[in-house]
Amino acid sequence: MAINYRWLYETVRSRFESDEAMEIFLPKALTSGELKQKGDDRYLSAMSQRVFQAGMQHSVVDARWPAFEEAF
Repeated sequence: MAINYRWLYETVRSRFESDEAMEIFLPKALTSGELKQKGDDRYLSAMSQRVFQAGMQHSVVDARWPAFEEAF
């Protein structure tokens, strides 16, 4: 399946007043030093959370994620 990145960009961009507004909305990438400081449990948690979000509403998963982590 080929992804039309131009269409994707234009669709997302149309939801913001400017390029700057869109950039502010995007998450900031961590530096390599910041990434190295994170424990393996944080990576596993993030990957697991994304898997749950693939099959459920993100807001439901986000609201209950602390309980998921406690259970695991």
